[in-house]
Amino acid sequence: MFLRGEHITVAYKAPRTLTIAANASAEAIDYGANGVAGTLKTLKYPQARTLQFDRRAVVNGRPMVRITSEELAGYWIPANQVTTDGH
Repeated sequence: MFLRGEHITVAYKAPRTLTIAANASAEAIDYGANGVAGTLKTLKYPQARTLQFDRRAVVNGRPMVRITSEELAGYWIPANQVTTDGH
């Protein structure tokens, strides 16, 4: 069974951190109001990049975290493409 949208949501009151490893590619997805992907950005930085997130959920069948920092605020990124809170 495939469930479209956001499920098993955990919201954090205190900001959490995620890190994209140096030279690693990660996909950031901005889902539209209907749960369908609206905008996809491929992220790749020459040095490790740390961003903040406020929510973890299964979105369209994938474990994701929602970014809150900078120009990526509101984008979701697959949890397996980043390190969260140093783990």
